[in-house]
Amino acid sequence: MNELNYSASHSTLEVKMDSVVAMLERIEAKVVRIEDRQRVAELASARLEAETAILNAKADRAHQRLDKHDELLSGLPAGEELQAFCERVRRLEPPVKLFTWLGTGLGISLLALLWAIFTHQVRLVFP
Repeated sequence: MNELNYSASHSTLEVKMDSVVAMLERIEAKVVRIEDRQRVAELASARLEAETAILNAKADRAHQRLDKHDELLSGLPAGEELQAFCERVRRLEPPVKLFTWLGTGLGISLLALLWAIFTHQVRLVFP
């Protein structure tokens, strides 16, 4: 009977040890998965930091361009000054149209003269 009791307690101990070993294996597998996730998270964090640095540099360049544009715009006339400037430009429109027509007429005349010279319709005589 003693031997049977020993065998039963031994087998119970064996079952308990097997369950402990199985539990340790599951814990080890979980630890491996956690370590893998941690590595992935560290890589993602490093990538995010690099992308953040790039985006910050782009944002800084954009702010510099905006500052330059603000400086340029601050030098432009505003309000009444701008209206006066527009009025002066409007007053210049008729003379510009006149000079455009005169220039066009002169250019066409010159081209007609050159065409006549090339086709021998006009003869140039120098004294």
